[in-house]
Amino acid sequence: MEYGDFMSTNRELKRLEGAKKLISEGMELRSDDFLLILANENKLGVVKYLVHAAKTLGIESLVVQIPEVLRPISKVPPALSAALNVADALIYVADRMLEEDFYFNRVLSVICRYREYLGKQPTKYCMMSNAKPRYFEEGIAADYKVVQMKCQKIAELLMESKKIEITSDTGTSISFSLYKEVLPRAPSYSYTFSSERARAFLPFLQAPEGEVMGCPIEDTFTGKLVVDGAISGVGAPPSPIIWSFERGQSVNVDGDEKFLSKLLRFIRRADSRVRSLRGIWVAEFSVGANDWAVLDDNFSNCEKVAGTFHIGIGHTEAQIGIERGEKFHFDCVVVNSNVTVIKRDNKKVELIRSGKLLI
Repeated sequence: MEYGDFMSTNRELKRLEGAKKLISEGMELRSDDFLLILANENKLGVVKYLVHAAKTLGIESLVVQIPEVLRPISKVPPALSAALNVADALIYVADRMLEEDFYFNRVLSVICRYREYLGKQPTKYCMMSNAKPRYFEEGIAADYKVVQMKCQKIAELLMESKKIEITSDTGTSISFSLYKEVLPRAPSYSYTFSSERARAFLPFLQAPEGEVMGCPIEDTFTGKLVVDGAISGVGAPPSPIIWSFERGQSVNVDGDEKFLSKLLRFIRRADSRVRSLRGIWVAEFSVGANDWAVLDDNFSNCEKVAGTFHIGIGHTEAQIGIERGEKFHFDCVVVNSNVTVIKRDNKKVELIRSGKLLI
């Protein structure tokens, strides 16, 4: 498809501008950088905007396509590793499979940091999980300075927290404390690799961006959590899922039986040792801060929407929390809730009220 024919409508032009913003502002690439675009076979509709955006920015790019017949991928091919060692940046447009996370996606992030040992900047890594072209008009087209400012304020508040309390009209009632590490994740903030925090904990960006991640101290995480948003790999439930936790571990889960069976099968594809949704551990608490992102059935998009938060379950993220050896990690997005932060001086600060971010 020729460039002139491709950009023939206002919508396509808006999507092109969003893709340019991701490359130039989110990833901070320059005209002399080399961008490698890795894509699953059914995500080429997203890739075309990135290719044309890179072209208009004068950035050299190369697309590597992964055929569906080769998936799930259990290791990174040597040719791809070699390409990453010379690439300044990688964007992986993925139709996410949980069973690839530990054997492919996480290994990719390690390879992207290999250049540090050569005295160079790491290969910047951006993952677009189950992305849709319209995200270039929505969350990816955000005002990155605004998202950055909100992430910074949320991170500062969480780092001062003694306790988090969450309630909702649907029955959520849970409280917990966070480990001292709180990681602001926003374009042009954590992904510049300019801070020790970003270099140590955040090997990649996830587009759309705009969340602040922490990890509950397992022993403090007790109560009921009602999930009314998307869940990794299985989408939005037909009715809310009710998790009960005691000291960080799920002791009961209620909801649509077919949906919960689908979730268990999804987890077991990555970690066959899992026999039940009971007994699995909390691993993450993150707050969304992107006012441009719009709710849908994709957890990677929903978890960035301002006013949402999500709870991760399974393997701990960013080397925070107790390492238990899980080979899975999935997120549960909560849309309508009230989140109150109790600071170390016992002052209470409302962070979210009825699903609206108050920062």
